[in-house]
Amino acid sequence: MKKFLFLLSTLLIISCSSDVGENSKISECGGFKASGIKKICSSKIKKVESKIKSLDEDGKCKDFLRYEYNSKEKILSLTHLNAYLNCCGEHSVSISSDGNNHFTMVEHDEPEDIFGSRCKCMCTYSFYTELHNINKGVIKINLKQDITDEDNNIRNLLTDAEIDLNKENGEVFIKEFFSMGSCNK
Repeated sequence: MKKFLFLLSTLLIISCSSDVGENSKISECGGFKASGIKKICSSKIKKVESKIKSLDEDGKCKDFLRYEYNSKEKILSLTHLNAYLNCCGEHSVSISSDGNNHFTMVEHDEPEDIFGSRCKCMCTYSFYTELHNINKGVIKINLKQDITDEDNNIRNLLTDAEIDLNKENGEVFIKEFFSMGSCNK
């Protein structure tokens, strides 16, 4: 009976901790093609202008979180551009809230098969999610990656980054890295 109650309470806890993100999407290697975000090698690179150049002349790629806030509909769109991960992985994204305008976005990356196989290449991906019913003001966000087959599997990319929703869009710089492939702008 104790085992049954423990199992039942565990299931209830898991079902109550919900993902508050909606309309989440993960790009293929190289980023989103249909949403106006183009590969760096695209001839239509100027379609999306960014205050932060994503690929410097020296081959460095910039990793950043872009946000867009629709105050009328109270929707906050978050896109992590240039997440640098192994090319062979299953990806997903989830976001949770503590209820006090503090959010944690977690990008999950795990091997594609039960043997833990990975490729010998790295790709840039984009992770997108929306938060609905978000009021204007300042929110804090943590951005993490959960790489399930690494020893220290949680990478903290942003901790308590402040996003001012009184501005309808912006970017939070994460890091720079060298990339042999495409990089999103």
